[in-house]
Amino acid sequence: MRRHRPGFLLALLHAPACLAALLLAAPLAADTFVTSGDKILVFYNFDSGDHVPKGEISGALTGLDTPIALALDLPHRELWVVGLDPAVLVFDMDVMGNVAPLRKIEGAATGLASPRGVLVDLVHDEVFVTDFATNSVRVFARTADGDVAPLRTLAGTLTGFNGPVLGFLDLVHDELVVPNYTAAPRIAFFARTASGDTAPLRTIQGNLTGLGNPRSTIVNLQTDRIVVSEYDQWAIRVYPRTASGNTPFGSELAGALTELQNPYQVVLTDFGEAVIGTDTAVNARVVMHSLTSTGNTAPTLVLSGPATLLASPTGVTSDFARECASGNSVDGCLFRDNFESSLLCYWSGVQGGPGCV
Repeated sequence: MRRHRPGFLLALLHAPACLAALLLAAPLAADTFVTSGDKILVFYNFDSGDHVPKGEISGALTGLDTPIALALDLPHRELWVVGLDPAVLVFDMDVMGNVAPLRKIEGAATGLASPRGVLVDLVHDEVFVTDFATNSVRVFARTADGDVAPLRTLAGTLTGFNGPVLGFLDLVHDELVVPNYTAAPRIAFFARTASGDTAPLRTIQGNLTGLGNPRSTIVNLQTDRIVVSEYDQWAIRVYPRTASGNTPFGSELAGALTELQNPYQVVLTDFGEAVIGTDTAVNARVVMHSLTSTGNTAPTLVLSGPATLLASPTGVTSDFARECASGNSVDGCLFRDNFESSLLCYWSGVQGGPGCV
């Protein structure tokens, strides 16, 4: 059965007329993609309980080797994947089974060794790859394929990189956000175009921050907050977007009721909720929490059970995700800045995409 969130109808009531028309034209059934072992499993958005996947991408042709993090490009209908293999894989998000990637960024010229995050910039037609082993962020053309050199590389002593993982692109403020999860845990902010051995614009770091092992960051542009998954402390923590230095977190979601266990990738939906992948093999799960939830609060939805085939589901993404900062609005159009402080993204100008005028 195809499912959609009840809040979808409420969103339509409060959306601008042009946006509501585009939303009505979009399919109500949408997909959540989840990494699991050497597979990518696909579920209907808002599935909860012990659900069989609606499809999967797996098999020898895929080249998948323990995928860790995901990203979606809705205008081009592409799914981006990074994992233990020193490569970036791009799949058709609508084709399931034992399928070869559409493109693969791999080889000596790429400089990739152990990618942990992939960020697609549809405004500037670039893709950012955080590489754990080489302590770098490498930027490629979005359409890059094969053994190609990056357009630019951010690396060196001044960057302070020490195990960079899954970051975030804030195109409204033209910033790249990169978490470190080893010796000196911190969240670092760089200019989007930074390259070479460049120091960050600011960092969140120190004993008061509560940072111990951050694995992913999201900028919630509607609340002007940074959302951080804390792997070892089984928590989701929130900081002011402009925080700098030894700044305590403003709120925290943690405790047994949350069902957070080694939280990894987080995506925000247009319904005011966070979908969170967890790096656990026992009772593996994907959980959804309201963004307003704090403390020891139970999730609104939990995807878990033997039928799901989930195993250490670190990476998640959804075509109901709020992708304002990666240049992708809810309907698949591109925008540069401007958004509403409500349920839905808003754009000041479009640059193509299905249904855009």
